[in-house]
Amino acid sequence: MKKLSISLLFVYFCFANAFSQNALEFGDLAAMPTARGAITSVSDGTCFYVSNGFAIDKYSGHVEKYDVATSTWSVLTTKLSPKLFASSAIVAGKLYVFNGDLFDQKLNKKMEVVDLKTGEVTFATDNPQPAHAAGVAMWNDIIYSFGGKIDGSEPTYSARLYCFDVASNRWIKLASMPEAKEAKGVMVEGKLYVIGGYSGKVSTRIDMYDTETNTWTQLADLPVGISANSVTAHGSKIYTLFDYTNQTYIGCYDIPSNQFSVVKSKKMIPRRHAGAHIINDMLYIVGGNTDSTAKSCLSSLQVADLK
Repeated sequence: MKKLSISLLFVYFCFANAFSQNALEFGDLAAMPTARGAITSVSDGTCFYVSNGFAIDKYSGHVEKYDVATSTWSVLTTKLSPKLFASSAIVAGKLYVFNGDLFDQKLNKKMEVVDLKTGEVTFATDNPQPAHAAGVAMWNDIIYSFGGKIDGSEPTYSARLYCFDVASNRWIKLASMPEAKEAKGVMVEGKLYVIGGYSGKVSTRIDMYDTETNTWTQLADLPVGISANSVTAHGSKIYTLFDYTNQTYIGCYDIPSNQFSVVKSKKMIPRRHAGAHIINDMLYIVGGNTDSTAKSCLSSLQVADLK
């Protein structure tokens, strides 16, 4: 009996150790200056920029910059039009911010362009289909905008995919997604991967758009549907973080094997509608909210090591 107890104890510790090794453990970094939910956030590989969202007392027009090397925050501009559920991308030293809901409940059709050196705000060509909680990705200096909610009174969701060619300052309509929904995704080697989403019901799909052929392919189904998420890539692995209800959810889609797995985490602060970025093998999560009230907005910035 004693030997059996020792054996069971050994197995327990082996399992506990395996869990510890496999779980992503998050630690806290310098908090964002302004607690904000329903943000848009984008990285240039050395810094990330958190734009818009809702704060304690109002919609925000701020862009706050986090420098990974110095672990410090600074304000780039406060002059964006205040909005939430917007989209953003970086091309050639400029931050493009578009989509989202304005304070009067109208959708934002403007595309604001922020100079990352000076903070100056100018405008590009208006967005032909402004949307709430649309997805955004960038490839070869072209910005891709997809999905989102386009009418809130009688909720109507879009399947449309557009690209914005920065060089020519024009929008181009591309092949529509298989599902109309609010969606998030990421580009990997010229292919756009869209995971989950919401259209009145939660999506379980993983779809891929090929920029060369202008076609969509369904790759897999999730074990459970997810929404209010953020999607980011690390080599050939794509991480989806957060969910409307399961706010510490992390999943990983492996492109070569076409396999999806759930990733355990430790010390992760729950959130949804937040930012997620991977820089130098480190996974950063920032901002977001936990419910629909302004008091639930987060300034929290956390990091986990993916190595």
